[in-house]
Amino acid sequence: MTVKMFAPSNLPIFRASDGTRYDVSSTGTITVASEHVAEALKAGFEIMTVTGTTAQRPTVVPTGYRYFDTTLGRTIRYDGSAWIVEPDSNLLLDEDFLGPVAAFVTSAGTLSPWMSKIVGAAPPTAGVIAGASGLAGGWCALAQTADSQKQDAVLYFGDNLAFSLEEQPVIEFRAKVSVLPTSGTKLFMGFGSAWADGPDAMTYSAWFALNGSGAVLCETDDAVTDNSVASGVTVLNTEIHTYRIDFADLTSIKFYIDGVRVASGTTFAFTATGANALVQPFFNPYKATGTSVGSVQIDNVRVWSNRS
Repeated sequence: MTVKMFAPSNLPIFRASDGTRYDVSSTGTITVASEHVAEALKAGFEIMTVTGTTAQRPTVVPTGYRYFDTTLGRTIRYDGSAWIVEPDSNLLLDEDFLGPVAAFVTSAGTLSPWMSKIVGAAPPTAGVIAGASGLAGGWCALAQTADSQKQDAVLYFGDNLAFSLEEQPVIEFRAKVSVLPTSGTKLFMGFGSAWADGPDAMTYSAWFALNGSGAVLCETDDAVTDNSVASGVTVLNTEIHTYRIDFADLTSIKFYIDGVRVASGTTFAFTATGANALVQPFFNPYKATGTSVGSVQIDNVRVWSNRS
């Protein structure tokens, strides 16, 4: 999750070196004289544009990002036209996978919500790898082998469907597709309902997927409409990217890669409600048969949501 520091109107949060005071307006912006712009940027402000009297978001921050209001002590969100204050009682998952885990448990029994499901005699693996250059902190690695067999290496909550899409969650994570999937392997990253033999058979889902290449798809399934749309982004196995899915508006779920909205030409709606809107974080390279391979390294999984 990207967090920006923000202050409400009428708060003097910036003074230039010559003593000039700048207050935050009711739209959440400050207007700074040209001679003070450099100082404002050094103080951590970002340049914003104004059309008429409507303040627009910073051009580098997509609509829907959460901000933190340091005075209210509340999370807020800009929806493109107004600032929306999030509820007081928020549900938060912030997982960095710190500490050595050779293999995740496959049944309940620890305080950690994470479990794995391993299918395949080779077998595929799910564990935490040591930090390396560009991979500081903890990383969960899900890896297939080239053995000719069905292989499933799942990281999930063991079908504890802890999040409701009706509570407007956001899921964000960093990932490196360390072995790009070859034909026969499909990689899934996001939210899913209860595990099924082959993630495409899961009843409800919203995730990023890579199907036999580095081309990223945006997919949703609410048991009525099954969407699979090209994101327009193709990743390399040397790259780390930040992926985010925002469910603030279930009539228009939004997908982002590295802060840029993708597949914006498609309206992703999720109409399932109640128990059918319950999901869990779900990461998985899967193949039904054959020698194809695919591996992914997951870092810093964050979910923030209203609390029901």
